[in-house]
Amino acid sequence: MQAGDKILSVAGHKIEDARALIRTVSLYPEMTVDIVWLRDQDQFSQKVTLAEDVQIDRFGNKYRRGLLGVALDAPQSLQRSGVFEAMGEAVSETVTMVRLMLTATGQVIMGVRSLDDLGGPVKIAKVTGEQASLGILAFIQLVALISINLGLVNLFPIPMLDGGHLLFHLFEAIKGSPVSARIQEMGYMAGFALIISLMLFLTLNDLQSLVQ
Repeated sequence: MQAGDKILSVAGHKIEDARALIRTVSLYPEMTVDIVWLRDQDQFSQKVTLAEDVQIDRFGNKYRRGLLGVALDAPQSLQRSGVFEAMGEAVSETVTMVRLMLTATGQVIMGVRSLDDLGGPVKIAKVTGEQASLGILAFIQLVALISINLGLVNLFPIPMLDGGHLLFHLFEAIKGSPVSARIQEMGYMAGFALIISLMLFLTLNDLQSLVQ
């Protein structure tokens, strides 16, 4: 890559601005990803192994982030948006965040990302207090992030969640008859056990992280 190149995508994620580049690269520490960039009218593609950057914020939280090793030539400015333009940007930002969350979730499931990166109620409360101390804008951004995250998790095909109800409705549409009450009951019990187990694990993980 050379000075003046424009990065188009990283690991299949479309890059529209510097913020999108930073957030996307951060998801892939020490991983090999495809990077597509534009130079004049020519398009290039290359597999690049990102470096790892461990950062510690002012509150002592550690974050593993991918590092590309380029400097951005992106002058910053604040622009006032109209109501409809702001709504469009909000939708676009939400879609981007959902894609990044799904990518991170997939990395945890595949074992690429450590379970220590997950956070439960204790960590959420801790981070909420930290962001609130940074100002109203940081707090609102965190609240929006948590809301999107909860909405996405609620759509997972797990009984007891809305996604589980949708899964039963899908089976009903395919089968042509309702799923038996016994199967639904067993599904709800399994889903409840899974959710409780996950919450306990995350809470213990949060407490261990605080002690360390």
